[in-house]
Amino acid sequence: MSFGFTRLSSMMRRFLILFCAVFYAGASFALESDILDYKNIGPKEQAAGHMGRLTDPDGSVRRDGANLLSREIERVLPELGMSPGASAFLTEVGAGLSALLMTDSATIRVRAERVMDQLIGGYVAASTSKDAALKEEGKKGLLFLAQRVKEPETRTPLANALKKLKIEMPPFDEALAKQYELPGRETASAASEPEAPAAQPETAPAPAVEVSVSIPAAPSQPAVAEPVKEAATPAPAPPPAAAEAPKSATAPRKIVVRSLAGGAAKAATPATPSSAQVITVSLKDIKKAVQAKSEASSAAAAVQAKKDTSSQDRVVLKMLSDKLSATEEQGKLVGLEFAIKLIDSLLKAKESTEPDLKKLAEDDLQAVRRLIGDPSASVRAEAVRIAAAFKDTEATPLIISRLGDQDPKVKEAAHIALVSLTGKDLGPSPEKWQEAATAEPPKPQ
Repeated sequence: MSFGFTRLSSMMRRFLILFCAVFYAGASFALESDILDYKNIGPKEQAAGHMGRLTDPDGSVRRDGANLLSREIERVLPELGMSPGASAFLTEVGAGLSALLMTDSATIRVRAERVMDQLIGGYVAASTSKDAALKEEGKKGLLFLAQRVKEPETRTPLANALKKLKIEMPPFDEALAKQYELPGRETASAASEPEAPAAQPETAPAPAVEVSVSIPAAPSQPAVAEPVKEAATPAPAPPPAAAEAPKSATAPRKIVVRSLAGGAAKAATPATPSSAQVITVSLKDIKKAVQAKSEASSAAAAVQAKKDTSSQDRVVLKMLSDKLSATEEQGKLVGLEFAIKLIDSLLKAKESTEPDLKKLAEDDLQAVRRLIGDPSASVRAEAVRIAAAFKDTEATPLIISRLGDQDPKVKEAAHIALVSLTGKDLGPSPEKWQEAATAEPPKPQ
């Protein structure tokens, strides 16, 4: 009896193990099938798949598609200049986003603009690299987008980057922007139709407005005197409920502008005198409204500029993190060389109030600190110089330890870095620097 029970338990355990293995394999295949298919297609088809998500009728699909494309651009950008597939993919993505910026759907355009800003930031960072291949790809990408992007706020960073490269900004070419065949144009247009009413508040229909500006040259003008006579004709007083009619009815309203110099203006005969609503405003009020709108536009432009800058900083700092994580000596030196170009962006991100941007800066600083102890003397010396350029006082103990380095170039770099960080020169002896560091933490200049 005991033997039979043990045998049954063993069979059940085997069955459960086999069932779990089959279930896990099936679930893994279901979760990764899209990724496997995605990796087995060309750059053009990959980009078309992303554009299809960005134009899907389902808003959640469009949102997730924008996030997915953003992550994919972050992954591909570090390969720019090394992989032809990366260049082809980003080119196709740029063409597709340019076409999306020309669509009627506001939500599609907004998401396309956000991803386009990220792509432009990547090209700008690449164009400033000392790596010849990466720099050339950055130039090509900027010129490619400049011909296909129309909006001024998107063209401005392109123009600034090309100006630094001493390249003339090409004009916008609408034919090129519309040349890209978006997948499922009917789907994209259908997606834009239901979104328009969603932006409108659910209120009663607004009454039709007829605007009339009348500033008479002479008070005795006959054309103006006639409506006064008609207005003097007695008419039955409306009931109390009628006073609320203009708020819900579709009767036209007559807006009369009062001149600051010529006195009160008189409106022409309304289309329906018995139900017209007369609103009198002054030119002074109009000027105030225009000024307020102008100030609001300026504030919005400043906020947008800050968002654009933050987006570009995120892209370049993520690229720096990837380059500093290289395993080969040459790759590390390329990453450190790239870091010296990003001093302003990194220092600004270090003091940023945005947590993710601040974390990116701190991750890059930690990567540089790790390289101070790298096996390669060339990498150690360059990492010491960059830590000093970044005003990274937390790297001071590591730099002091390099004063005892076997390589004279590393020793010299460490000595210069400590003078830069502390503002005083205690010589090349590590003992004096250690005593000073223990007595008083170093302060940046």
